Amino acid sequence: MVINLVRMPNDPTVVSCALSVEVPEVNKDGKVTDGFAQRAAAMAADEVAARVAGQGLLAAELCESFRREMLRELDLLIAGARIRRML
Repeated sequence: MVINLVRMPNDPTVVSCALSVEVPEVNKDGKVTDGFAQRAAAMAADEVAARVAGQGLLAAELCESFRREMLRELDLLIAGARIRRML
């Protein structure tokens, strides 16, 4: 997945972060369906993007902050989820 974060309002530039979201097929809570995983990842991404986009960080720092926060948020919804940087 590629997340485009737009820094606003003073610097309307787009920062693209290429991430791989990985979720287990089964975790301590039971089966993790594709649909649930997709919805959970989208909700987590929206929540985190709103928090980190305005932090004024450099592009690499912004992507790393997004990745860390996204993992924290997604892990609340799907235990065992992982997020990796794509090359």
